[in-house]
Amino acid sequence: MKYYSLEIGIAKKVIGKHPQCNDTPRFNDPSGGISLNKLRLKKAGNLKVITDNAIINKKAKLTDLINPSSNFRNLLLISTKLKKVLEKFGAEDFEFFKSPVIFEGKEIDDYWLMNPVNDDLSIIDFEKSTFALRRNENDKREILKFKTKEEYLALKNQTPDQIKKDENGILYRLGLAKNEIILKTKFTKHIFYSTSHPNWEGSSYYVSEKVKQAIEEIGCTNVEFRPMDLPKGDWKAYRHTIYGEAY
Repeated sequence: MKYYSLEIGIAKKVIGKHPQCNDTPRFNDPSGGISLNKLRLKKAGNLKVITDNAIINKKAKLTDLINPSSNFRNLLLISTKLKKVLEKFGAEDFEFFKSPVIFEGKEIDDYWLMNPVNDDLSIIDFEKSTFALRRNENDKREILKFKTKEEYLALKNQTPDQIKKDENGILYRLGLAKNEIILKTKFTKHIFYSTSHPNWEGSSYYVSEKVKQAIEEIGCTNVEFRPMDLPKGDWKAYRHTIYGEAY
């Protein structure tokens, strides 16, 4: 299947004013609830989760996918309309938490924070992929291969995971990083979250071609789709052609 990264749109004609959200205040819950920001790749279970209310800029437009403030970490803020599409295709790797937004002075009770609870590595063909290990700043990069996901995780959990700068000011990862990632040709999930992209660092939410079509058919706004196999340097020109002028 062909996959796409779910990207928060940046088209001026769609979002209106940038940024969509003003700085969102942090709320303290006297009853002892836990902030969703502290649940990274973990299920909430019986924990009481509190969410902050995104405040939409007065000149911005209300969309189905909203670009929240930095307070929301790497979470997606989505409408009920978009949530229903994702759940239709199986969103078991995510939890959804009610998170109303403030727009034109009113609380809009139609939004959710989408929290990933699983970093899906099963799409990686480990036998064909290579990884780079750098245990400390004085070590050279060591290229490694793993037969299974379990072998990879065993070593990754034993090494640090930090971003450093070399003498030329270039960022590099201390610990276990990607070198060349090969994806499996047969993968059946329609929606998943992964930190292992073959072309660039970072994490993302991925959907299949079928999910993309379903989202587009019902007219969900401010959702852009970056092809998973698109080289990093080609995205800017590609998105401009498809989605138009950025803010």
